[in-house]
Amino acid sequence: MEMWLQNAGLSLAPQKTEAALVSSRKVDFYLTQVLSGHGCFRHNLKRFGHAEKYWCPECGRSIVEDARHVVFECRRFARERHRLETTAVRSIPPGNLVEVMLENQMLWDAVAFFAAALMQRLRSIEQERR
Repeated sequence: MEMWLQNAGLSLAPQKTEAALVSSRKVDFYLTQVLSGHGCFRHNLKRFGHAEKYWCPECGRSIVEDARHVVFECRRFARERHRLETTAVRSIPPGNLVEVMLENQMLWDAVAFFAAALMQRLRSIEQERR
């Protein structure tokens, strides 16, 4: 699990463990997709033959639409990211998301809500594209 998180730019803080992540809070379907990077990101869709392009349609051809891009950079999700950072009272850079989540239940819930909003919207965009 830690390898997936690191690959998505969502690595655990060194003092945190997978056991703390799994046992202390509820990990739902959308949060799992964001943390593992195995959601309906174009990078994955192209890899499995479900999309022709791997790049982000909003940000341009040179930008791969993967979990890291969607969570931390994509313009389409700036409003959702702003809401999360307002709740967290700070910006959340890549590599710090899980650490923020583990601080308390309110932040965990805020990240889970953020993940659900992102993944539901990506799914909707993908369904419209087909």
